Amino acid sequence: MKTSDVNHDMLFFAAFMFRLNHLEQRIEPRDHIMLEVQCGKHTFLICEEGEGHLYIGTEHWPFSTGHIYPVSPGEAYQLEHRGSKHLKYKVMTYDVFQAGSGNPEQYTRPLFQNRTRLNDTAAVPLHGEIKEIYASRSYKNDAEYSHLNTLFQRWMELIITRYCE
Repeated sequence: MKTSDVNHDMLFFAAFMFRLNHLEQRIEPRDHIMLEVQCGKHTFLICEEGEGHLYIGTEHWPFSTGHIYPVSPGEAYQLEHRGSKHLKYKVMTYDVFQAGSGNPEQYTRPLFQNRTRLNDTAAVPLHGEIKEIYASRSYKNDAEYSHLNTLFQRWMELIITRYCE
């Protein structure tokens, strides 16, 4: 679908389709350093409660309530948690397909070059959306999957909006 008012050379995310693969919640006890986790798919790490540090390769960032970090296929991450409380976070994996001319192809390169751009404190919180996706993740039929997919597409719209602002 082409529209006459759109400069397609300036659009990056318009070339992609997204499909949720898996969503799980993890809770790490205090004073815990996890082993490195290798990502086979695009991944979001979403901190819901607590504080820690996130390491991706040689880079590291604070990992605290409200922070969202993208990780690309082939990258590994590690969380260090030394707080007095537990660290609660969600791990969302998803597939990305590049839609151009012809058949869509799986896209495994990084989508989000600036990992910290999703953590603007002025941005609208996304926890309501992630809770709804999490509650719908165990679908039993096509209609429930369609609902879950709609929620995930809305999540991606909000993530891309936050990233591009």
